[in-house]
Amino acid sequence: MSGSTNPCPKCGYANRPTSRFCARCATPLAAPSSIAPYSSSGEPLKIAPNISEDSPFNVYADRVAIGRTEKGLILLVFGLILGVIPFVGQYLAATVDLIGIILILVGRKPFGPSHSNFIKLSIVVWCIGILIAIIVGASFGAAISNLELSGASQTSPQQAVTSALDWLAVGSLVTAAVLGIPNVLLTFGLQALRARVLLVAGYVTSLAVGVLVMAVILPKVDEAVAQAFSTQDLTPIESIQSQAQLLGFLTIIPAAIYAFAYYEAYSRIEKGQVPLDWS
Repeated sequence: MSGSTNPCPKCGYANRPTSRFCARCATPLAAPSSIAPYSSSGEPLKIAPNISEDSPFNVYADRVAIGRTEKGLILLVFGLILGVIPFVGQYLAATVDLIGIILILVGRKPFGPSHSNFIKLSIVVWCIGILIAIIVGASFGAAISNLELSGASQTSPQQAVTSALDWLAVGSLVTAAVLGIPNVLLTFGLQALRARVLLVAGYVTSLAVGVLVMAVILPKVDEAVAQAFSTQDLTPIESIQSQAQLLGFLTIIPAAIYAFAYYEAYSRIEKGQVPLDWS
């Protein structure tokens, strides 16, 4: 912002010279000058049409929106912490994350179109990821159903099950890769460079964990399925599932990285370091 400013006596935010209320915390400011500010060309500076400098209502409404974003970020951090707890914690984490995402979505306006576009893109990618997950799950279910219903198959039952499990593992990895992108985009527009690097690092780390799990588990699938068919005992397959769940605890690493990055965004908003865009 060019020219002089009208700093807030409460939070220190640099408001426009003509502002009567703080754009960050809605605190009343010193009486503005009655003379409209002029640019270097001599023309009066234009105030954004959706902001009324004479009324605190819009400022208050935008402050409420900013508060929603702050609450949403804290909920995302809390959801990441819950997510590392087996079973019940994961369901609670999904609920908390959903509420946090909704709050960030409805509170996006004061941070301008760039942040809004990142959020919209993250929602589109999330929907694509859900669609891929449905396709992968339906394909696996169909493969198992066809195996049970059709005895005249050119492929042996053992090979069919192995192929279905391999497809499920690869499909799950692809789904996780797509669904991880919104974790980066959701707050990307609010972040400084360091936190943006952290977001990308969290995504890469989560992919690395997924590849590691698949690299450890997939070579054991053939043997486990063969044992299950020969002994009519599902214990080998259940053992693989247990190993996958144990390796899944490595997701604590990307979760911690994401949590730190989200808290960075919250801290920047609290300190007034995120530019507000009233256009």
